[in-house]
Amino acid sequence: MLNHNFRKYTEINMMLTFALFLISPILGPYIKSMGYTNTQVSWIFAILPFSIIIFVPIIGNLSDKIGRKSIICMAIFAEIVAYSLYMYDQFLVCIIIARFLDAIAVSVLPLIMLAKVEDGIKKDRGYLGGLFLSIGCFGKLASPLIGGLLADYFFIQFPFIVSIVIMAVLLLGLLKGTHLKNHKIKKNDFNLFADIKTFLSFKDLRVMGLLGICAHAMLPATILFLPIFILENLSLSNTHVGIALFVLGITHLLQGQFGRIGDRIGNAKSVVIGLLITGITFCLIFLINSYIPLLILLFVQGIGRSMWNVSAWTLMSDIGEKVHKEGLVVTSYLSIAKIGALFSFLISGMIVDAYSFQYLVLLNGFIIIAVSLGSLLMFSKKYLTC
Repeated sequence: MLNHNFRKYTEINMMLTFALFLISPILGPYIKSMGYTNTQVSWIFAILPFSIIIFVPIIGNLSDKIGRKSIICMAIFAEIVAYSLYMYDQFLVCIIIARFLDAIAVSVLPLIMLAKVEDGIKKDRGYLGGLFLSIGCFGKLASPLIGGLLADYFFIQFPFIVSIVIMAVLLLGLLKGTHLKNHKIKKNDFNLFADIKTFLSFKDLRVMGLLGICAHAMLPATILFLPIFILENLSLSNTHVGIALFVLGITHLLQGQFGRIGDRIGNAKSVVIGLLITGITFCLIFLINSYIPLLILLFVQGIGRSMWNVSAWTLMSDIGEKVHKEGLVVTSYLSIAKIGALFSFLISGMIVDAYSFQYLVLLNGFIIIAVSLGSLLMFSKKYLTC
């Protein structure tokens, strides 16, 4: 039987995920429509991984001290402010502040919620963690489709309004009975480097950090330039962008089953297989210049991403629980992994402007394949076997 805490936060996560990703098919094109080039938009998006690198490990550490529910409420409020700023004004300063707040919230919410539900899980962590992620994906799958339709049939800011309303309702519900844990917060709790040092002290977490850097380097291609490619190069609509993101995410509903595969064959091995599938499909997208073949490759890539996602979090959660620092581990990982996203955002726009979207995904694919194969030599044997 699933406990009340697991059911409650799984349901909240699904609704929050829907609200967070409702703007996913339109955000990149929306900012570009303000008159920025691909390179400039890419640099604006680089604010998100930069903010995550600096602040998220600190927040993860604080969640272990003051309570995960309090951190979740703060993150939802920050996201409401961010979405409001996106709509309020097109001045660069507003966009920068919005990206900063968006970074903190969109990274903290799923991680802290996962840590919250896994606090009460003693066995079958891969399966139950995957079940939590899969249910959350119902919201993530529906939101790009609905967001694209809302933008096409109403106006481009309308998805922001719907998201703000949903998050405000959830925040009011969560605030009831929320209180800070009575743990003394120390100066060292705000020491980013101490958190990262703790993370890197574990061999297998160092490997996961390297893989995370390479995996997150593909974010610009997926969340920014894929929608722009569909709109500009294929001359399609926001609705078609939503369909593409839906197809990419549909296999995430099977993360519970992929989690069981990781439990059976070894989570590290499942991580590598998932990343190899992802890298190969990126390379194949280089050959594609039409919509239907693109959808087929995105579906296959979604399988690889699903395997990687649930197995990576399960592996790190297992290590974090053993040292009673699960919040610190998952958020420190994200901080390290976002180094890949930061550098990728800084150069991806220039690659697209100088060459094309296809050359960007080809480069991403080669890097992911090479590092994934190399990681087989670095993981501890106990994580490569069941």
